Order: sequence, then structure tokens, then C-alpha cells
Amino acid sequence: MITIRPFAAIRPKNELAKEVSIPPYDVLSDEASRKLGENPKSLIHITRSEVYFPAGEDPYTGKVYEKAKTVLEEFLAEGILFQDEEALYIYTEVYHNMSQRGIVGIIDTVDSKEGRIKIHELTLKEKQKDRTNHFYHLRCQDEPVLLFHKKEEELENWMKEYVQEKDPEFDFTDEAGVRHILHKINGKEDIEKVQNYYKEFDAVYIGDGHHRTASSLDVCERLQVEEGIDPGLLAVIFPEEELNILGYHRVIKDLNNLTREEFLEALKESFLIEKIDKAYEPKEKGVFVLLFKDEVYKMTLKEEPQGEKVADLLDASILQEKVLAPILDIIDIRTDQRIEFYGGYNAIDEIEEKIDQGFTLGILLHPVTPKDIIAVADRKEVMPPKSTWFEPKLRSGLFLYPYDI
Repeated sequence: MITIRPFAAIRPKNELAKEVSIPPYDVLSDEASRKLGENPKSLIHITRSEVYFPAGEDPYTGKVYEKAKTVLEEFLAEGILFQDEEALYIYTEVYHNMSQRGIVGIIDTVDSKEGRIKIHELTLKEKQKDRTNHFYHLRCQDEPVLLFHKKEEELENWMKEYVQEKDPEFDFTDEAGVRHILHKINGKEDIEKVQNYYKEFDAVYIGDGHHRTASSLDVCERLQVEEGIDPGLLAVIFPEEELNILGYHRVIKDLNNLTREEFLEALKESFLIEKIDKAYEPKEKGVFVLLFKDEVYKMTLKEEPQGEKVADLLDASILQEKVLAPILDIIDIRTDQRIEFYGGYNAIDEIEEKIDQGFTLGILLHPVTPKDIIAVADRKEVMPPKSTWFEPKLRSGLFLYPYDI
């Protein structure tokens, strides 16, 4: 069973929700962060408080983390943020004619310790350490993680009815065109109803936010030793079929000294190659789309993929094993400077722009599904790097979880 708890959220005043909230910290460049910092009410002053210091300074120092704590206290004193009553919430995002609706609450760390919060990727120690220090000094988790669970039709129907009957706390559309709607669940019976639904789940799965999850759990462990408290994990939990996962595509700087003709010929050992008129995101597994400056090709796997692990059968793994490593000599996509990654609704435009700037090849992949993630996580495997792109992202600054309660 999964234990979910209400919490006394720190939130922006409803009329300031759009102005305060920002995209998640890990999708923002330093330049974008500093631009957001021009707004004195932006949460960027807390999540990326290095904006107060000169560009190029180490963002992982104690003074940066302490500044975040100071700004949080200032935002509360000035009334930009306030501490709400204990509650759960229903958070809805609407984008490109789709919506995703989930529950906001605190998940107990025991669910992680006993293996019920399931992961599908590894974390980078430096990034994990940064958010651990940030949450610890802030004494607050200022960004939620995205979790999901297997289909539960009764819960989904209940959420739908609830938001139809209640007025939202806020309802605004951000600069990217994503609509954000928050409903509070503060009635005792309604909270218990949600908790009872979650007791029926064997597990929840991390969709987006492995580093934030690991960091939050690190802080919980540390505070349990030092102070005897175990705050838990701030999360938004969606039903699996509500999630919107897009392809996470590749763009390659060069063809490893091959001509285009030689490269296409090498691909024919494993793939059928067909010239097409227009780029598109593949709609089925085993199909890839290749973008050159002046040509587009469809690349289809000839044979069913083989592998002992579920992760070996995913398109990102197939591409790595049959194309990137053996033909293009790109062995580690996390460190190789000849490859970049683009996801989202505008990815094809961004890749085409990158090719105009001098890169040679874009490769479009079919998106993974929630069931792919579940299959990998249930077997304690790891997804290939850069496999998932969730859109829309969770907006940061709409609800923060203070540890001092």
C-alpha cells in the first residue's frame, strides 16, 4: 500500500501564482534563470539562488543555499507566499488539447525503503548532492516530483467529479501556453477517501524527478538521524493513462567521417531505408525518422529486437546498439559532445534549426509509454539515457513543502 498525507503547503497568493511560478530548475539554463530573476517575485530566487551572485561563480556553495533560505523567509514576510492549512490538492495541466490530472501530497519514506517508489534511471551524484544541500538548508522541498500509478478508474472519476463541483484556488495559463488549475481537498472525509484509494496501490513509479526524489529522501534520512523527524516526499501523482510522454530525439554533429551515402548503406544491415517527404515523430516502435539538411528518411528495424532485459528492447537502446555506437562511434551519449537531445512539441523545429547551424543529422524516436517504464522499473532495470520527455512539465512554485511543521 502507498501512504499519502496532506500537508500545510507554502503557496503563492492565488493572484500571484502565475507571476511566482516557473519551469522546473533542471530545464533552465543559467541565462534563462537570470532572465527570470528580473522578476522580484519569481521562485527562481529560491530554486536557483545563484542568480544573486556573479555568473561563473560556483553555484554549489553554502552561501548560495543560505541565500535561498533567506529569500524564502522574505517572500513569506512580504506576503508573496503564505502557509496554507493542511490539505491535499488536485493539480490539472491542460496543453495541446490534452490534460493530465493528479493528486498533490506527501508520500512516506517507508514506501521508498520498502521498494514501493520504483525508479527507472540512475542519478548523477553531483546533481543529487546539490538538491540535497538545497533542500536541507532551505528546510523545505520547493519542487515536487512527478509520480504515476497504474490505472484506477474510481479515483479518476472521483477527481473529475470533485473539480466539477469545487471552485479552483487558481486557474491561469503560463507563457508556454500550459493551463494550470489547482483545487484544494481539505475535507476530512475527502482526504480519507483519497488515502484509501492509495492504500490499494502496490507501487508508484517515478516519471520525472529522480534527482529530486533521491535528494529528498537523503534529507529525510539525515533529519531522522539529527532531529528525529522524517518529512517525506512532495509529489504530484498521476494515473498512467493521463501522462503525456513525447519522443526524446537526437541530433548528431557529424557522420564519423562517412559520406551520407556510406552512412545510409551501413544502416541497411539492420534497417529498411525509405526516402520520405516530411519529418514526423514516429508512431510505432522500431521506426525512426532521419533528418538531413535537404532530405528525410524513414528507418525501420528489419527484425524484432532481441535482449534479456526489457530495456534492451526500447528504441533508444536499439538506436544506441545498432547505429550510434557501431557506426557513428558515439559510445556514451551522456558525455559525447557530438550529440544533443531535444524533446517536446517543438523538437522537430529545434532540430532543423540545429542542422541549419551546422549539425548533420537528426534522429526522431517513437515515445516510450508508461507501460514501458513500469515494465523496466518492476524488473529493477534502468532505462537507456535520454529516453523520456514528459510534457507539460510540472510548474514549480505552486506548492512548497516546509519541513518545519
